[in-house]
Amino acid sequence: MRVRGSTSSRRLRYIVPGALVMVAVLGGASMRVRAQSGGADQQGSPRKENAIEVVVRRVQQVSRPSYIAVSGEMEGRRTVNVGFKVAGVVARVGPEEGDAVKAGEVIAELESDGYELGLQMASAVADRARDAYTRAKKMSDEGSLPPADFVAAETGVRQATAAEALARKQVNDTKLVAPISGRVVRRGIQPAEQVAAGMPVFTIIAVDPVEARVGVPESEIGRVRAGQAADVRIPSLGGANFSGRVRMVGVAADPVSRTYTVRVAVPNPNGILRPGMIAEVRINDGKAVRTLTLPGEAILRDSEGASLVYVFEPAENRVRSRRVEVGSVFGKEVEITSGLAGNEMVVVGGQHRLRTGALVKARVVTGALIKTRVVADAKTSRVGN
Repeated sequence: MRVRGSTSSRRLRYIVPGALVMVAVLGGASMRVRAQSGGADQQGSPRKENAIEVVVRRVQQVSRPSYIAVSGEMEGRRTVNVGFKVAGVVARVGPEEGDAVKAGEVIAELESDGYELGLQMASAVADRARDAYTRAKKMSDEGSLPPADFVAAETGVRQATAAEALARKQVNDTKLVAPISGRVVRRGIQPAEQVAAGMPVFTIIAVDPVEARVGVPESEIGRVRAGQAADVRIPSLGGANFSGRVRMVGVAADPVSRTYTVRVAVPNPNGILRPGMIAEVRINDGKAVRTLTLPGEAILRDSEGASLVYVFEPAENRVRSRRVEVGSVFGKEVEITSGLAGNEMVVVGGQHRLRTGALVKARVVTGALIKTRVVADAKTSRVGN
């Protein structure tokens, strides 16, 4: 015989699952309320946001000379291709490529035996012509020589003298002399080689001073004139700076680049500057402009590679990131060309731990109290985000 359960047992089977569902719903609602209340603890108080300690400083406004920034490469002041004026066999070669030479220095010689024999022959002919002229002159003075014969003797001595001088010059031309002081950039001969007259065998470049050859855009060429001071920076020498002056301003634009050639002369007594080096040139136009500067380490990079700084907002004690554009190094700081108005307080210490909107505890300092390592070029400095 099957025994049916009581009515109370059947009701309990339906009531227990329903109670479990209600508990789950109420628990989820409680978690949502806690999340909306800012992560309150069991006593209902909000979680405290920790302030990040930072150092802030107002953007500096300084006056700097106005300049035109261009780039180009270093060149020798003069480049000369040197060759023998006579043909012959090379007897001796002096400097190697890269060696320094001075104007008037003998840098190579040809075998001169044949030319010296030619000089002896020309000298003998000249001596005989001069002797003939002396006798003809005496006879002409006595009236015993026809005028035509005297003219022939006179012409003969001039021709013989000229031939002797030419032969002597050829002997001297067997020695190759450096026409300028500079450095040998090409040596095209070796001893025992046959060379032709006029064939270039050396290339010499004058390297003191050297010149920076740059192209100035049409929009800026009106600000450039000969004699202006210029700063020349050489990246390959660790960013070393040199002083120079504009020597020449081009009168016609390049038809392709639409730039005008400008040459800046730079003293180079130690020979450090070499032709072919890339040069970054700033030509001072004699005026002054106001600019904003910050320590180089205040500038960070965002995820897209753009430069940014953190601007401090005193009313909220929070910071906001702001994109900026940087220029060149000015003194010990980096020039800010856009992105700041000039009255902002910018984080210069502790910025690597920040995010936009972060709560901070700021310590305000002046520019003179900031000790920071400024890299040579703010555009390529390593910064964090």
